[in-house]
Amino acid sequence: LEEMKIRGEQDKLLAERLGLEDTLSSEKKLRALVKKELLADAETFGDERRSPLVELAPSQAAAAFVEADLVATEPLTVVLSEKGWVRAGKGHDLDPTSLTYKAGDAYLDHARGKSSQQAVFLDSTGRSYSLTAHTLPSARSHGEPLSSSLQPPSGAQFLSVLLGEPEELVLLATSHGYGFLAQLGDLHSRQRAGKVVVTIPEGAQVLRPQIVPNVEESLLMAVTTHGYVLVFPIKDLPQMPRGKGNKIINIPKKRLLEPKNPELLDTLVILPPTASVRVHAGRKAPYEIDPKRRAEFTGQRAQRGTVLSIGYRNFDRLEVVG
Repeated sequence: LEEMKIRGEQDKLLAERLGLEDTLSSEKKLRALVKKELLADAETFGDERRSPLVELAPSQAAAAFVEADLVATEPLTVVLSEKGWVRAGKGHDLDPTSLTYKAGDAYLDHARGKSSQQAVFLDSTGRSYSLTAHTLPSARSHGEPLSSSLQPPSGAQFLSVLLGEPEELVLLATSHGYGFLAQLGDLHSRQRAGKVVVTIPEGAQVLRPQIVPNVEESLLMAVTTHGYVLVFPIKDLPQMPRGKGNKIINIPKKRLLEPKNPELLDTLVILPPTASVRVHAGRKAPYEIDPKRRAEFTGQRAQRGTVLSIGYRNFDRLEVVG
């Protein structure tokens, strides 16, 4: 009886083996078997579709993920030192001036934004560079030199750092009194060597760029090293991706090229319409230019402007109030 049972099982397994070999040797039979099993599974386990099928418009075509899409967006403060070292700390409460710096180095500039944004750096040759903010070293350390990630020209010095959305406008200018507005996205560069965005006249220097908060309402106050002040709507400046720009304030060529004490564009202040500016000069009481007094200095772009009172022409700093 056991022998008969074993022989019967052997015949059954042999038949199963021949059937499997026959199926595997024929692509048609194999596809038919897979189809049969899938239909059976669908009948047993299937239900109504839970995710709809939607046809996208050409403008909504699928695109590959970029690294920034997978990074959590959080507030970030990027700090740049005088020697070109950079670091980033979480949050906007970080005080950059309270950080420790390497011997011989000090605080230069900082920008507050989001970890998903591009940190834009401008150097003394008018070139711009960009790095994704979340890839920058932590503010818990001294950071790293930008020269380890970027390739600026020999002798170039980094002047500033900017953070913001690509469509935000940035004021770019040189000490010879020329400037323009550019979108922050125009300053982005994938090249380690960056790209030239500011054309610098011979003998001029790049001024620190500034993000314009409200181009339709903001005013621009231009102040020269000899105390000439001109105020006009900042929207009067052209918007362009790169170049020299238009004249902001008129500085006579003779004064501009004076070998011993040239007159240069020293400071640019972006003002809300209701703000005042205090001019600090030594121990003197600050000279306040409020909205009423500002009319004395208001004019059209490229005019000479009005000179400050004696004693305030060699000012120390300007303070925006309100």
